[in-house]
Formats: sequence, structure tokens, C-alpha cells
Amino acid sequence: MLVLQGLNIPDRILLTPRNDRGGFSAHDLDRAAHVMRDGSGNEHPIDPRLLDMVYRLQTRFHAPEIRIISGYRAPRGSGATSNHGKGRAMDLVVPGATDDDVAKFARDEGYTGVGVYPVSGFVHVDVRERSYFWVDSSGPGKRSRIRGILADLAAKSDALATARGEHSVGPFHVGTDVDAAIGTSAVASQAAPVEEDDGDTITP
Repeated sequence: MLVLQGLNIPDRILLTPRNDRGGFSAHDLDRAAHVMRDGSGNEHPIDPRLLDMVYRLQTRFHAPEIRIISGYRAPRGSGATSNHGKGRAMDLVVPGATDDDVAKFARDEGYTGVGVYPVSGFVHVDVRERSYFWVDSSGPGKRSRIRGILADLAAKSDALATARGEHSVGPFHVGTDVDAAIGTSAVASQAAPVEEDDGDTITP
């Protein structure tokens, strides 16, 4: 089971994967969207590939749950291009695992954004068209101080993911038949400019 425990929004849900890499039903995606809502109650459809990656993080580290610092955030200001506003990102803590180990595993997934926030004590993970990794040494409520790292590894991770038959994420569309959309293979899209600033300024 994928167990999502909200911290700022104290909801807890259990989701049943369809296989060892994830694969969640439309109903479970709706439930995940609810627990990942922002502080104002705004919800957004969650990209199923994000949940799949989060599930693999939980199973890799045999964690009892994934603790959500932040999921969806309504786009605004400097964070208007953030993957949080697209239902593709989560700031999280994996109990029993170090942030460095969590980040290392997530970087190997391919087509991911992985940010380590050592002062605030969490890892940002997202799914995107081209991998980008960073460290942000800012503290809670402070302006982001993002420093890109491991550019060569980012390119290598994407190449290995392509070799495994995986594809980068394309535009996220909301349709009426979610189960059919989940079962359809993603189509690789042309690389887009990397979003280096993901707007992860955390308020106390």
C-alpha cells in the first residue's frame, strides 16, 4: 500500500497499487489529489507518474508512510511555472531514510526534478520533460537559493530511462476517461526549457 500522510493538512490515506511499480486507479488518484490539496482547499489532478515514483520511494526504503510537506500549490507570482501547480510535484519526508538517500534514488528514475532542502529538512520530487537536480540552502520563509547540481547525471538518468522504454512527460490533460488515459503509454515530447526555480519557498 502507498500511505500518504499530510503534515500541514493532517489527512491520511492508503492507496492500492496495481503492480510493483505503482499504477493507481482513477479513484485513488482523486483521493491523492484531495490529500495533496493546498492550504486554501484547492485541488488539482495528480499526474499518475508522480504517485508511481512516490510509491517506489516508499517501497525502496521500507517506509511506513510518505509524509507530505506540500503537494499542489495554486500558481501565483514567481511560482507560476512550478510543477506544484501542475499536480506533478511533492515535497516530502521518507521516515527512516536520509534526504540524501531519497534524492539519490529519485535521481535515478529519469525525467525527474529532485531538490534537496537541507535547512528545511525535506526533498522535492517531480516528474518533468528533462531531469534537473538542485540544492536549496534557504530556510523556512526565506527566498530560494537554488544551486543546480549533477547535470551530467541528469542527462544520463534520462538516457537510461529512454533505454528502458520510458518517455518524458508531456502536457497534462484532464479528460473524462481517466482510466483509459492512465493505460495509454506516454508519448515523448520535445525537450522544453528546464524549470530551474520550482518556487519552493516554504512558509513557517
